[in-house]
Amino acid sequence: SALNCCDENAVTLALVDYMLPDMDGLALSKQLRAKNPTLELIMMTGGGEMNLNEESGLGSDVPILQKPFLMGDLIALVQSKMQIGEGNSVSSVASG
Repeated sequence: SALNCCDENAVTLALVDYMLPDMDGLALSKQLRAKNPTLELIMMTGGGEMNLNEESGLGSDVPILQKPFLMGDLIALVQSKMQIGEGNSVSSVASG
């Protein structure tokens, strides 16, 4: 359903969990990037250390959030990936 959502909507950032019921998050991320090469990605996992390198097909620009994480860490990462200035917030960008 994430692939369909991205087909039907203008998505600029995806927060992807590595452990998914139908496929792993790495495979989903590769498919999302194949459809939209400029899509910003953030990977999250609770399964220990992950290392995304050139062999992963995503490159090293995809940050990995270890669960559990603090909401402030997620917000800072989203702001960084979306290059949101200090005068704006994630919630105002998401809603408007």
